[in-house]
Amino acid sequence: MRKIEVYLKYFLIPIILIIISIICWFYISDTLGNFKVGFIASVLGVGISIFTAESFKQINEYKRVKKTFGFLKLITIPYLKNQSENITDTMKLYQDICSITQAQSFLVLISNFDAVSLSFDKSWLQLIYSQDFIDAMKSDDQFNKLSNAVLEIQLFTKQLTAQSVNAKHLLINDFTKFGEKETDLFLSRTKQIRNDLNISAQKLEKYTDKLNEEIDHFFSSAGVKHEEFDR
Repeated sequence: MRKIEVYLKYFLIPIILIIISIICWFYISDTLGNFKVGFIASVLGVGISIFTAESFKQINEYKRVKKTFGFLKLITIPYLKNQSENITDTMKLYQDICSITQAQSFLVLISNFDAVSLSFDKSWLQLIYSQDFIDAMKSDDQFNKLSNAVLEIQLFTKQLTAQSVNAKHLLINDFTKFGEKETDLFLSRTKQIRNDLNISAQKLEKYTDKLNEEIDHFFSSAGVKHEEFDR
């Protein structure tokens, strides 16, 4: 039933024109001249052809958006949520950094985040960047929330790389020569790295949730059902 409603939505104008054509065929007055009859038939014929072609284009765009959103819903969004949650949970483990030993342990971990950034899956962005998909999106909310999520992913991976560099830079210090002032500064910079990563992960989760809400809204209005596999 939902599929019928979707097709009626996109093919409404051609259907109306066909109905008008049928009515004209049976009820048009025989007293009208051949020119007028031919003109009416030509207008209706051209209108049906143009709007039928446009309707097929729109239904194909709708299917493209539906399939892409399905991919994002079932694969990409769970992946992004998992990445942001992993970073957030890791930062919680180092909520209290009050010694050089704790800071070193944290920085050694962060120094490897450049590898995490490089291995971050962005293959799905090829679908988003395709001209066909961009043209198929008709809703400003869809475009804005998807764009925000993509931007936040780019900023998140750059943050991982930048903080990895910062961590490596702090680790080259000779901690045996640190006085109280140097220790406080070292701990302060370490905590700043932790806080920046935490904020970045929270933003990624926030915009991922917004994208997920928009996809759910699209699925709800389109009557699309999806199921996640138990793992």
